[in-house]
Amino acid sequence: MPTKVLCVFGAVILLLCNPLKSKAQRFLSDYDSTLFMRDTVTQTVRRFENLHFSAYMQPQFQVAQKEGTQTFEGGNFGEHVNNRFMLRRARVKIDYVLPSKDNDFPKALFTFQFEATERDLNIRDMFLRLYEPKKQNLSLTMGLFARPFGYEVNLSSAYRESPERGRMSQTLMP
Repeated sequence: MPTKVLCVFGAVILLLCNPLKSKAQRFLSDYDSTLFMRDTVTQTVRRFENLHFSAYMQPQFQVAQKEGTQTFEGGNFGEHVNNRFMLRRARVKIDYVLPSKDNDFPKALFTFQFEATERDLNIRDMFLRLYEPKKQNLSLTMGLFARPFGYEVNLSSAYRESPERGRMSQTLMP
């Protein structure tokens, strides 16, 4: 009985190690993957290379000393609640740059940015900026964008002295 098992096992090993080529292997080896990259992937990437996505999310956990605490920003706590998880902000930004023929300076920029929380969805930016093509020192911006009021309101949290805006900026420009 053990000799039959060894013979079958040896025959299986010989079949697996046999260097015969099958048609499936030949078909796969005839197809060159560089042609696939050049003909399909490269053209698709070129079509979308001027489209840029960026996003971030800022979750928050709050704990209050007593249940039903009233807060300035973020809404009041529930009647029998003293802690909560919140989505403070989550933003997605999409930019599309229309390049000029020489690709040194863009012809136009379209930006769309929205912010989502558990309470609502707001559009932060949606504008089109057209650039003057000859001397490249003038641009025209149209749409919904940051309001030019004061110094603190326009700056992103990455560039401000503190990550949060001051109470007066939050009151005047909610």
